[in-house]
Amino acid sequence: MSEKHGKEHHGHGSDAGFDSEVDVRSLVKFTVAILVLTIGSMGLMFGLNKALVATSVEKNERPPSPLAEANKPAQPVGPLLEVSPPRNWQTYKKAEAEHLKSYGWIEKEKGVAHIPIERAIDIVAEKGLPEPPPVVVTAPAPPSGATTSAAPAPAVAPK
Repeated sequence: MSEKHGKEHHGHGSDAGFDSEVDVRSLVKFTVAILVLTIGSMGLMFGLNKALVATSVEKNERPPSPLAEANKPAQPVGPLLEVSPPRNWQTYKKAEAEHLKSYGWIEKEKGVAHIPIERAIDIVAEKGLPEPPPVVVTAPAPPSGATTSAAPAPAVAPK
């Protein structure tokens, strides 16, 4: 009995160098199962890809080229720079000058129009500026807890 006990601890005999806690057969089965699953998944994806490409070809849809997307010029983010600022400024000034010299509607439904600036100056010179409406100044309301005998009359601002 002591001899059997000695063989286990000292590694003497036919089982020398073998770890009895590792089940080699289970490791091999697991590795084979993983390989079969991986190869099966790859085959399934390959077949699915072929079927989808064939369906799109039947509908006369060309698969998009990956190069077309990669070579597409990127649109910069944010406001773009002007190509010719002096020319753009001159165009803007010309359009504004034409607007100041023309008749037109601002809001036709409300009857608001614009007239040439020279005509507006003539009208103001003939008729003068319209009188502004009187401004009514009221005294501030008393605090909520205060009592007053009479409310002050609203004052009219001098002209």
